[in-house]
Amino acid sequence: MTNCIQAAFSSGGGGGATVTSQEISPTENQTTTSTTVTDISSAAATLADRDDGKAFCNFFANIEMSDSTQKVNIGFELDGTDKNMTSTHTTSNNVTGAISLSQVFDTGGGTLQLRWRVAGGTATLANGAEYMSRCTIFEVS
Repeated sequence: MTNCIQAAFSSGGGGGATVTSQEISPTENQTTTSTTVTDISSAAATLADRDDGKAFCNFFANIEMSDSTQKVNIGFELDGTDKNMTSTHTTSNNVTGAISLSQVFDTGGGTLQLRWRVAGGTATLANGAEYMSRCTIFEVS
């Protein structure tokens, strides 16, 4: 069975694929105490505006959680609509945990924004010399 990436690179009728990539690197070491979903600072990108293409997005973050049994959600928003969220939690205080989220979008343009929330306590998005948090986007059409 052919997966989406293999299909995008196959030469249908002699044409080739157009591939672009971009990376979102959020502002380092930002914190939130918000229990509602809010934007992550400096964490937006404009998707390619090409017909019949796909944007493969992967967001990997290191989150420090202040309180035991704390839950943190990260997610994608496209053009003002929340699309997908995932969560991580801890049972100890001041623990840094890794969290990852992947999703495929159509390459119809639009703004992709990284978002987050916390269920109690304070969460810190770690992005510096010791820990890295990034979103990589591969656009294929």
